[in-house]
Amino acid sequence: MDHSLTSEVELTRKVAYGEVAAVRIFLSAAVVITLVAALSWPRIASSAPYRRNMGVKVPIPATYATYLRRVSTSTAIILFTAVILTLLYIRFGALVFTRGQLWWINGEDGILESISAMILLVAAGISALVAYRIGRGHPRFGMHIFLAILFFLMCGEEISWGQRIFGLETPEGLRAVNVQGEINLHNNFGYIADHLFILCFLIWAALVPLSYHFVPPLRQMILRIGLPVPSAGLAIAMVMAGMMLDPVIYQVIPPLKTLRLAEARETLAAIAFLLLMWEVKKYFADAQWEREN
Repeated sequence: MDHSLTSEVELTRKVAYGEVAAVRIFLSAAVVITLVAALSWPRIASSAPYRRNMGVKVPIPATYATYLRRVSTSTAIILFTAVILTLLYIRFGALVFTRGQLWWINGEDGILESISAMILLVAAGISALVAYRIGRGHPRFGMHIFLAILFFLMCGEEISWGQRIFGLETPEGLRAVNVQGEINLHNNFGYIADHLFILCFLIWAALVPLSYHFVPPLRQMILRIGLPVPSAGLAIAMVMAGMMLDPVIYQVIPPLKTLRLAEARETLAAIAFLLLMWEVKKYFADAQWEREN
């Protein structure tokens, strides 16, 4: 965000200041809503709509509910290892690889971007498989169709829809608003999409699991909309991945030339999405779901 606020591109600066103003408004509104809800909670809890909502039984495998509380999981270990390897790469990459090799790894359509795109595509496929296996009548069906589409779109955006692969020129109108001059949407009007992505990722990693485990009304809402909840261990690793931010990492590790930390963070996020979909598939799309329900 600091880079956006001081960017030489006027559009990027304006959008960044707009983001700051929007965050202030959002936080103020959140505080007011929380206070009103807390003061009105006895009335809310005794209302008929609330009781009806809490009384709806959402099917979920018992083994899955137990799994979500586990810290030591294979998915957590995989993502934690990926985070550590990323930090080691940032710290020692310049000593191991030549500048040309680093550019090949970190550059546009380099190894990191290509890996991210492929992982997102696999995550989209797994999410679609989960939707197919559980069927249209299950609360998770719509959510997993949405996630499959979302991950597919993220895959396309990651490689700018094959712009450099097919040698496509960026239209002038798009070039004027895209901070990287590419055929994609997430770089339009500054880095607002990147900032929103970080926010949503950290909410999914931290607030969603905490709400699920400790706030029954929110747990019921999460179950009813079918939002996948990361296991406790994966959630911790996801928070670590989401905190791969310039002001955090570069306080202790010098920057690696040719590497935009955002690219490393996006690769870790893609791995996290894949692992999260794998957790859901394990309990909802395999035979175990059919045996327990």
